[in-house]
Amino acid sequence: MATKRIYDLTNATTLNGADKLPVDRSGGTSRSILATDFANAVRPYASTLEATTGTATDKVMNPANTAAAWDSKWAANTTAFGRSLVDDANAAAARTTLGVMSATETTDALARLLPVFDTRSALKAATATGVAFLSEPGREGLFEWTPGDATTLISADTQEGIWIKATAVAASVGVWVRVFSGPADARWFGASASGTAAANTTALNAAISTLKSAFGGGTVQFPPGTFALNALATIDGVNDLILQGHRASDPGFTGGTIFAWQNASGDCIVLTNAQHSGTRGIYHRHDVRRTGGWTCRLAQGCFHSFFEGRIDYAWNGVEVFGSSECKVDLVARYTYGSHNLFINGSSSFPLYGATARVASDNPYPTNGDGPRRVWSNGLAVSSGDILFSPTAGFLYQVVASGNLGTTEPNTIPGSTGPDGFTATLASGTATLRFVSRSLNHIEVGNWAYSIRFVAGTHILNGFRSLLVSDAANSAPSRPKWIYLEQFESDHAYFNGVELFRGESVYFIGAWVGSSLAARGVFIDAGFTGDVSFDPACRISGNWFDGIYCGAGNKNVRILGSTISDNSQAAVGTYHGVIMDGTTRFQVSGITSIGSRQGYGIFINTGADYYAVIGNNVGGNATGGINNAPGASAGRRELSGNIT
Repeated sequence: MATKRIYDLTNATTLNGADKLPVDRSGGTSRSILATDFANAVRPYASTLEATTGTATDKVMNPANTAAAWDSKWAANTTAFGRSLVDDANAAAARTTLGVMSATETTDALARLLPVFDTRSALKAATATGVAFLSEPGREGLFEWTPGDATTLISADTQEGIWIKATAVAASVGVWVRVFSGPADARWFGASASGTAAANTTALNAAISTLKSAFGGGTVQFPPGTFALNALATIDGVNDLILQGHRASDPGFTGGTIFAWQNASGDCIVLTNAQHSGTRGIYHRHDVRRTGGWTCRLAQGCFHSFFEGRIDYAWNGVEVFGSSECKVDLVARYTYGSHNLFINGSSSFPLYGATARVASDNPYPTNGDGPRRVWSNGLAVSSGDILFSPTAGFLYQVVASGNLGTTEPNTIPGSTGPDGFTATLASGTATLRFVSRSLNHIEVGNWAYSIRFVAGTHILNGFRSLLVSDAANSAPSRPKWIYLEQFESDHAYFNGVELFRGESVYFIGAWVGSSLAARGVFIDAGFTGDVSFDPACRISGNWFDGIYCGAGNKNVRILGSTISDNSQAAVGTYHGVIMDGTTRFQVSGITSIGSRQGYGIFINTGADYYAVIGNNVGGNATGGINNAPGASAGRRELSGNIT
């Protein structure tokens, strides 16, 4: 059938009978009349209606023309019948003549082609065939009736985000299936920025269970907004299961996705035996005061899984345990517990390979080189003092002078997530503000091998920035092969870096400075060894020594670095580098100076097998190098040093 002209004003009387409704596509399928059909029909008359001769005022398309000029052109180029079709008074008759549907008729026709249901209940009650549109707020989408046994899928999708069972049809016969590609929207399952923690937790657990059952994994997408949540069910055995937030463009996460955790204890997100799975682009904020647990755990059996996001007011941040090649990109602020990142394994679940970048801080006790106090009954303290409570391992700032009470302080003031760092507590007649527990921002523990900290890890305040430890204390359990590039530790209360147990730790371009009550780097006698500080490291301004290395076979290399202005506690008492009976070390090409440092390099009795060559160590309080006797001439070399 040839395409018919639907709106020809000069020949409008010919549009009658069978010519009223059909308008053909090129393939011959009939359809309803579209606005473009009218435009195409009128377009051939544009040159007539807009006269090309005469003055400007004669052109009917000219805004300056009068109504009379328009009427004149209109009357001269159309028939009376054609004009009647577009007269408001004849609108209904014109539609009948042309076969054009009214707005109501159009809506009714579209409803017959694509039924629209306001609620899931209405969709369930509808005839189980064809396609339908669900307009329920947050759950909007197109659904298609799909025959087949959907019993398992319906059972998994308890919140009806993707599969909706028809009321009168058995699950084994068919199901309404959401038509979509790409991520699954958390709102489809009932998550809402205005929802309760219980409702949102149910929704997210259902979304995860649904994607796992149907696809083995998938992405749950969250829009901008704050979503209250409680601890999720353990996510086990998934592949490519991702909780994806809307990434905010500013550090405060304005306009981004926020998980506002409401559980006081327990782990919030736990993945086990998960591959290529994790959470990204989400700000995790603990509104309720935490008393235990982790914000996220990548636990036993995970492979190439990840955490990427920010955490505030946690008890502990992220643990990677007994997994392989996982990745953490973490911003953590104001932590109440002992860790922001803990990487470790066990004899049954050793950890092989992890990559991390961490930016974390707790409040800074602001007294510069002022007094550091350790609690004792009745101790007089002054505003600004730093107070350590050793039994509890708590660090406080004195905010009002007085005498400490008879009971050692071991509590955190306030009651919510944020206010523990702003509220105050009384101890005797003094007033204190909580700063930190014995917080190890990063710990690498036993049975952990091949850990890489990429450029950009910077740690402020807290107790320690980095601790390498081995609770099992055995040869096979020692953590090893730990690489840190452009690592920064600043204002740790205790040792900035503490290598307690383990082996093979390598720093490139690191800054370790301003420890408030101990050393920049402490290498314990129990650490097996193999440590290097390669060129461009800087160890500066620490309370005691810059680098302290204990006795034993350590194989330590300090090359091309700057060690300066340490021994802030007292002039001449501590040193830039001290090798305290250490065996096998090399110090070469460093600058170790400072008017408060005793020696630039202090080699104590018992040191053996070492070379100290080409260092600039002039300008220290006591001297350049202290070389205690002990090693025979063939097992030590000191040369080319500027003292």
